[in-house]
Amino acid sequence: MRPKFIRAYLLSAMAALVFACGVAVGQGGGRWKFGKYLVRSEATELDREFQSMQIEEMQGALNLLEELEAPNRTGIPTFSLNPKTGKIQVLLTVHGMWADTAPLTEVEKSLKSQAQDILDSLKFHMREISDADVEITFSKVNLRTNEIVNHFAEYRNGELMIHR
Repeated sequence: MRPKFIRAYLLSAMAALVFACGVAVGQGGGRWKFGKYLVRSEATELDREFQSMQIEEMQGALNLLEELEAPNRTGIPTFSLNPKTGKIQVLLTVHGMWADTAPLTEVEKSLKSQAQDILDSLKFHMREISDADVEITFSKVNLRTNEIVNHFAEYRNGELMIHR
């Protein structure tokens, strides 16, 4: 009778251990929704630096062209993952001359439309994303006066807030 009791006790202990490990792994996995994208790549630091420089040059050139041709459009979005919140952060540049002179309703409509386009693109590339996983911040830059207003506006959970 005693060996059966020990065997039952060991099986119960093993089942409890497996259950506890499963819970721990499941909770750790839930914290990093984007964990599968945080894997190591074969890119070198020099590759990343060159790519970053190239993107900055393209952003500068396009920002100047867009301000002259289509000032109601924002610059190229910059994406990052905030490890503290687990949310994707997107930074966009708003053309200051347009934002300062256009009617507020036009600015709101344009920024909200562009934020929704970015969300749609993110959801296309990363299907597990919801609106709550993304925070979009707009910074206003006036190239003529060298004025920069960080956190000019933000878009969260379908709502646009302009901080004037």
